[in-house]
Amino acid sequence: MKILIVGYQGKMGKMAYQGLTQAGHQCEGCSKEDALSQGLLNKPDVMLDLTSPDVVFDHAMQAITHRIPLVIGTTGLSLKEIETLRSKAQQNSSGVLIVPNFSLGALLMMKFAKEAKSFFSSVEIVEGHHPEKKDMPSGTAKMTAHLMGEDVTIHSRRQRGLLAEQTVYFSDIGERLTIEHQTLSRDSFLPGIKYAINKVMHLNELMIGLDTFLNES
Repeated sequence: MKILIVGYQGKMGKMAYQGLTQAGHQCEGCSKEDALSQGLLNKPDVMLDLTSPDVVFDHAMQAITHRIPLVIGTTGLSLKEIETLRSKAQQNSSGVLIVPNFSLGALLMMKFAKEAKSFFSSVEIVEGHHPEKKDMPSGTAKMTAHLMGEDVTIHSRRQRGLLAEQTVYFSDIGERLTIEHQTLSRDSFLPGIKYAINKVMHLNELMIGLDTFLNES
């Protein structure tokens, strides 16, 4: 498969480029400063955006215009931007998959949190990331809160030495349940990236999160 990786010089991009190349895919790299149009004219089978919130919306609009299936691994898009992309993808029958977290363990954490919510009267989320992460709270925390179906308090911290972690605290009279996930290496994202790339090839609309596919056989 021919994959255009936008943001390939970043930490996530380097990991994805190396891992996908080793898996036998033909990868082309494009940095934030490069002209994306040239990469799209080379007609990749799929585009993977791992850049930053300030440029990802424009990148996505270009990919949809060219009808290139798109996986967005960059969080920080506003609700208005997402709805604009959704409308554009629907008009062009183009597949777009926004993935707040590629970690399969994080997906299971969100799934378990959704299931546990109905049994407890109080819930809070605490998430932590490295200082370079620009959006706060994280896309994973916001998605977890959304899946639980109501406003949930989210506490965020940015600290050196952290990569990514999230804990969901449930409590009621006389008991507490804690669901925690820690990302120890960016290598844990590669299986989810491969999974997302395979799934987006069969979409003709915008979808958010890999959790949609968890129950598929």
